[in-house]
Amino acid sequence: MSHHPSATTHHAPRSNDPRGRSLSLGHWAGVIASLLTGVVVAGDALTPADRVAAATWEQDRVATVARVSPAVVCVMPRNRTGGGSGVVISPDGYGLTNYHVVRALRGGRGLGGLDDGKAYPLEVLGVDPSGDVAMFKLSGKDAFTPAPLGDSSEVRPGDFSMAMGNPFVLAEDYSPTVTFGMVSGVGRYQWGQGKTLIYSDCIQISTSINPGNSGGPLFNMAGEVIGINGRGSFEERGRVNSGVGYAISINQIKRFIPSLQAGLITEHATMGATVFERDPGVVVIDQVLEDGAAWNAGIRLADRIVALDGRPIPTANAFGNIMQVYPANWPVSVTFERDGQRRTVWLRLERLPLKTRTPWKVDLDANYREVRRVHDAAAKALGSRRALRAVGTIAWTARRTINPGQAGQTVVDMLGACTPAKRIATGAGEHRWAWGELLALLAQQPPASQPAPRPTSGPTTAPIRAEWFHAGGDGHAGAIVELLQYRTPDGRITRYAFDWQTHLPVRIDRVIDGTLHSIALDDYRQVGPVRLPHRLRGMVGAVLLFDERISAYELGTGGQP
Repeated sequence: MSHHPSATTHHAPRSNDPRGRSLSLGHWAGVIASLLTGVVVAGDALTPADRVAAATWEQDRVATVARVSPAVVCVMPRNRTGGGSGVVISPDGYGLTNYHVVRALRGGRGLGGLDDGKAYPLEVLGVDPSGDVAMFKLSGKDAFTPAPLGDSSEVRPGDFSMAMGNPFVLAEDYSPTVTFGMVSGVGRYQWGQGKTLIYSDCIQISTSINPGNSGGPLFNMAGEVIGINGRGSFEERGRVNSGVGYAISINQIKRFIPSLQAGLITEHATMGATVFERDPGVVVIDQVLEDGAAWNAGIRLADRIVALDGRPIPTANAFGNIMQVYPANWPVSVTFERDGQRRTVWLRLERLPLKTRTPWKVDLDANYREVRRVHDAAAKALGSRRALRAVGTIAWTARRTINPGQAGQTVVDMLGACTPAKRIATGAGEHRWAWGELLALLAQQPPASQPAPRPTSGPTTAPIRAEWFHAGGDGHAGAIVELLQYRTPDGRITRYAFDWQTHLPVRIDRVIDGTLHSIALDDYRQVGPVRLPHRLRGMVGAVLLFDERISAYELGTGGQP
């Protein structure tokens, strides 16, 4: 495979001890060599304490393998011939693998073999052809054993790692093969096939992977998934591993998980500009599309790009390498320099069209299941559906800062109220559609499946089955959120953003007269039977209009329990 060099921030190699002690890589090499060969390496004579520490570390590693093995999946066609690997990441059976693995499954259906010796029905949900990732869901038992997701930004060359999967379909009982090695590099780039199967900002490993490992997990020594194995540099004949493999970083995949769970065909991002290296370490804009994301954020020709989402940009390759890891429409910060002055702006990335035919269509059943799941989880996070229906009125006392941080900002004390038990008309005030409409919608039973119009944005124009549609993921205040899109009877669309892990509502977006109006909800506290936000920030377009802190709530009865 061709290799595209890319620059990244370099870190001194280090070694991880599972109990938190930092030992030199040279010392560990002596310890490990001694354990494997039984011969004490010259200059590295082992003390009794060294031997105890090494034996304990080995026991910890064996225990970690036993703990995460039930999450490793052998992904197979229904006729059980060939296949790849995967990993379960939630108790309800959601899992990750490679797009090029599921592409071999007819009709998006297959089997997932686990180390209990059983094969379970497997359904492919969303796919990311550009990034070579796919989401599947296993069924057939009440709860599956998931593997925890780690933080791949913490991975450094020299870290030990373990790959698990089913190379060469060796395990007839579906127990995974384990290989052990180390991280050889980070921030690597591997060219794909046109716009698909591109490995950007990926992890290079010496940990052995071979045909059949594709889609399987790369673990750190704590048993956390830090990547999904997918490619290797092989000899031309025999496809024998040469010690260089590549894993898609889990932090890249996390941004796509909401879209993948929702059965969408995801697309990657662009900011509508290209760059070149004017001098070593100086990356400047050489093309920028008018009315594109970069242009609208104030970036122009010859501006120097200093950082993207907080990461330094020392080369043009680094710019492209980092850009590829974001989904379409994701918000990022860009630091640029003009005439010696630095400025940081936020912009929302645009779609990079896939421009390739795939055998996949948006999975409307999966999408609707995600709508119901997030809807139910959000209602539970706020209290309960019964408690939400019982709220008749909400009154509040607040202090609002208007035009915060700007010349002429003002501070006013406010009183207000709304009635969430009834649908609130559009334009009746930001509190009303921030709380009243939201609580009313979540107080209802999960939305019913009924014919509805097509979604107005996203990578698909397929008709949807309900007023609700799961529109994928987004970034908010450094966190990943899930977007539920709701179309009102008058045709207006509102998007509700729910925190991916807590399921609390964190933002509400609505387009009014062609302008995006948003309210961010924060600082949730218990108020009687429900949780309510105590801070709200209102945005019109990219302008922060107000910042409001709630000092007290008063709930009235009169709803329908």
